[in-house]
Amino acid sequence: MWWVWASLAAAALPSEGALPNATLGVLRELWEQTGGHQWSRCQWTPDLDPCAPPWGQPYWSPPNFDQYTNVAWGLNICFVCNTTVTPNILLALDLGSNNLVGTIPDAIGQLTSLWFLGLGLNQLNGTIPETLSNLTALKSLWLNYNHLTGSIPESFGNLIELTNWKCTITNSLE
Repeated sequence: MWWVWASLAAAALPSEGALPNATLGVLRELWEQTGGHQWSRCQWTPDLDPCAPPWGQPYWSPPNFDQYTNVAWGLNICFVCNTTVTPNILLALDLGSNNLVGTIPDAIGQLTSLWFLGLGLNQLNGTIPETLSNLTALKSLWLNYNHLTGSIPESFGNLIELTNWKCTITNSLE
């Protein structure tokens, strides 16, 4: 299956731009607030552009989003970017099973181009940020198997493209 990805990736245009500074700033904040120095699967560091090899993968357009999700998950890809435009656009951020700790920063709601956000299977705690409802292009959101508390923000009703949703909420009785 890796050769399919390699063939499709090779067909994409080379990256001429970088991610916008605002996007890089959000990713740096996420790295700092979730113990980035301990990330296990995606050992990216904030001094690198995650859309540049070896971290990012060029964008390709599969027949459907489910196919994209399955290929990306199977290949351990953390960042998927549209590198055919300048500046580049971050389309998918998969940090699942990556030893993230702490809380999900509110700033993540600024990554409005995301189709996929995977933060499941980590040690995240706190509540789900209301700002995630700004991610109106989101098709998949995985927050499962963390230690999140509270409730799902009502504004998530605005995520009309969201078709794949995994979440575990732990409510403690006090």
